[in-house]
Amino acid sequence: MTLSTVPIETFANDENKYGLRIAGVRVTEENASDVLGNGVFSYDVSTKTLTVKGDYKYDGTLSIIETIGSDLKIYVASDSHLTMLPGSGALEIYDDTTITGPGVLTIESRRVAIYIDRGHLTISDAAVNVICHSPDPQCAVDVQTGMLSVVNSDFTVTCTDKAYAIDFKRGKMNLENCDIITPHEGRIQDGTIVDSAGNIANEIRIGNDSYCTVPNSRILTSDENVDASDKEIVKGGELTFSAARNERESGQIVINKPGTYNNLSVTLDDLTLETNSAVKIPASKIEYFFEKYVKIEGKYWGLNGLAADGKSPVWYPDALIDPDLANTLKLDCFTLGQITPEGENKQNQGIWFTLNVPKDQKEGKYAGSFKISFNDANGTPKSFIVPVRVKVYNFTLPTVTENKSKYGSSVYRVGCDKKQPQRK
Repeated sequence: MTLSTVPIETFANDENKYGLRIAGVRVTEENASDVLGNGVFSYDVSTKTLTVKGDYKYDGTLSIIETIGSDLKIYVASDSHLTMLPGSGALEIYDDTTITGPGVLTIESRRVAIYIDRGHLTISDAAVNVICHSPDPQCAVDVQTGMLSVVNSDFTVTCTDKAYAIDFKRGKMNLENCDIITPHEGRIQDGTIVDSAGNIANEIRIGNDSYCTVPNSRILTSDENVDASDKEIVKGGELTFSAARNERESGQIVINKPGTYNNLSVTLDDLTLETNSAVKIPASKIEYFFEKYVKIEGKYWGLNGLAADGKSPVWYPDALIDPDLANTLKLDCFTLGQITPEGENKQNQGIWFTLNVPKDQKEGKYAGSFKISFNDANGTPKSFIVPVRVKVYNFTLPTVTENKSKYGSSVYRVGCDKKQPQRK
């Protein structure tokens, strides 16, 4: 099917155009620098690059972005949210197109969000989130006779109603340097993505496994390899929190992407209640810290059995450093994949998050994402997305704890706060 109401042939034969239309407006030489006059879309004819920078909501009947121009590049310069309600086909691809850039591109639509027919859409070194609210059993990403390739990128599709994530029965899909992370043990089957039981997935996440989620009680040393058989450590997993109102809860991720990287940074976003998008946990209620590794030599007690004989040093994640302080002190928290001046072979960098749930927060399940940004060895900006889920329970912890507690005592001392009779 063709979603556009204007024949493709007519669009292609128009004079003074570049095979590109934004919200029904043909891109021309006159409007290329600011297609809609709102600063969100601009086009460079010499490089065939459409730059997207900012949010845009469209309530028309055409697509937000429609292209039949060959070799178009959509460059996401900053985090951008394109919303198409109640229409269909927010992004229509009829020729070879690549999405790339450091910003996160979110495409939200009432029905089909991305439609690919005859063209080849490549998501390369990018982060793209698709949200579909269709009440009908149709797909959010429809690959007709074209092809979708995800290359070293984070690609998430979430369906909030009866829709399912992706359909490429007549087309093709290719993954390069990334894997299916959600659903767990998901796979490509019969032109779609299914879960471990063979059910068609209504939520998928394809990622490049740049990080792993690690329980708070576990540590990974600076140069420790991630054991794929370790069920507690999940490559590319969701960062999850469960907390009451007025409670602080923490979680951690460890970045272990191969290669050399600099200027690590974290962007926090609001977390949204799944049943009411107007209710949020603001990003200001979330803190993050870089884990600072310290050198331990000699014999010591524990630490996953590593170097317990004292024959080799271990770099242990000990201090939690505020990112601004780490930057001021010029600590090595922002680098990865290199030997530090102290001799640390740094392959892992932990980031510790603390969620502060407000006292009046509505109970329920919240979802959102954090963005991790960095520069690669060539200085090129890169980023990946960490999905976040929070469950807020329907009770509130008191600000002041009135019950008596005792910490740091052995089990046999419990209940012995008051003076006990001397044993004879």
